[in-house]
Formats: sequence, structure tokens, C-alpha cells
Amino acid sequence: NNNNNNRKSKKIQSLTSLLSLEMDLHSRNYAYVISSDDSGGAGCIAGPVVVASCCVLHPVPLFRALLSESLLDDKEPLLPQQQQQSLSLSTEEIQILKQTNDSKLLTPLQRREIYNVLMTHPKLFAITTSRRSPRQIDEMDVLTATKEAFAESIEKLVLRWDLPRGEVYGVVDGKVAPKVFAYSPNENNVHVESECGTDEKFDATKINDGGDDWNDNSIDRIKRDGNNNNQRFPVRPYINGDANVFTVALSSIIAKVTRDDLMKHEIHVK
Repeated sequence: NNNNNNRKSKKIQSLTSLLSLEMDLHSRNYAYVISSDDSGGAGCIAGPVVVASCCVLHPVPLFRALLSESLLDDKEPLLPQQQQQSLSLSTEEIQILKQTNDSKLLTPLQRREIYNVLMTHPKLFAITTSRRSPRQIDEMDVLTATKEAFAESIEKLVLRWDLPRGEVYGVVDGKVAPKVFAYSPNENNVHVESECGTDEKFDATKINDGGDDWNDNSIDRIKRDGNNNNQRFPVRPYINGDANVFTVALSSIIAKVTRDDLMKHEIHVK
């Protein structure tokens, strides 16, 4: 029993930790946090590289639900009925999402269950995937192919859901952020160097102490730009993001399940 209680305590702490970065970003008026991760990538000996991006479109009620449920007794109601309806999630689905963690620590069944919940609710979870084939990887290299897929996946999500870029913040798993919207989408298609593609490592410790990372001039200038088409938004790398950030963990799960399905299909075809 003690072991079970210890596991439960660690799980609650892990969920709280996973959500802390995004809750802080939302408090800083970034309404849309896009997180991305890949499956395959460096070290992949066969098959494609798959990158998934995920954004929780209504984060406040979802995060409240996840955190409040974590602290509730099993006998107590999990959510007020009104809030449950606004989320369009069942109690069972919320329980499944509470399992979210580093995809490498989850079983295939857990990953599949979380994946199914995410894909069933497109009004709550904005999701895109991009992939590069083995042939494309051979033609360039795995790192370039992966960075391209990261940028493509993020760009597709922003454009498909028409997100206001002054309210968008991107977090990608790894050491380097991709250059998104490196080309202006206007008619002239003028090349513009992306403001958000940097090699800078994301320092999560600056979030709580108001570090300079959150107040640099480039971000302020981005938010003042009145032309949505030409706006850039910050995208920062986060080492081990899939183990530390909720939607990066979701993206990791989506990428892995998607790639696993592709590989199974390839084997079946052959």
C-alpha cells in the first residue's frame, strides 16, 4: 500500500510540474502554447521522422480539471457538470489524460488511449503532424529533415487554426528551435529572418523569477506588430521537454503513435 501511495504522490507531483510552465505562459498573456516533439529523428535506423505539434485551445478549464481531480477523493465528483460539458470530455477521458507523462515511461496501451482522446476532440486539441521519409532523410540529413518537419508542423497548426501570433508561444523538445515562417506569407513572399529560431537553450528557471528571457525586445516588438501575417512569435527549445512540459509530452505521444502506425503499415504492405 505504501508503494502504491508513493507512486500516486509522484504522479500528482509530476502532473503539477508538467503543467507549471504552460500555466505561467498563459498568465503572461500567451493564450496559445504550441509544443512539438519528434519520433524517429537522430538515431533512427529505419522509417520516417514524424513531428507532432499540439496546442490546448481551452487550457484553463482543462488544467483546472486535471489539477483538481488529482487532489480529489475517489468518492467526490470529479468535475462540476457545467465545466465537464464545456470541456466535452468524459470523466473517463480526463482520467486517461491524467496519465500523461514522458512517452518513454508509458505503455503502448497508455499512449494509445491518450492519443485516442486527443484525436477525438479537435475543438480542444489543435494537432498537426509532419514527416520526412527515409529517402528525404538520405537526401539531406536527419537533423535537417527533423528541423524542417518541426517548422512545417508548427506553421501548419498556426495557419490551420488561424491563431493570433502575438498570443502564441512555441516550445520544442531538444536543444535547438526551428525557424518558423522564415518566409513572409504575403504576396511578395519576401524573405524575412525568423525572430524565433535560435540556438539558445530555454532556461525554465527564468520563468518564476522574471528573468530577462521573458522581456527581450524581439518579443515586445513581435507583440506590437499589427499585421498578423508578418508577425513572428517566440519558439524556444526545451531539453527533455517531453518529460517536463504537458503539451510537449502530448506531442511526443502523438508522434510516437503516428510513427508506430506508419511502421506497422509498411510492414503489412511488404
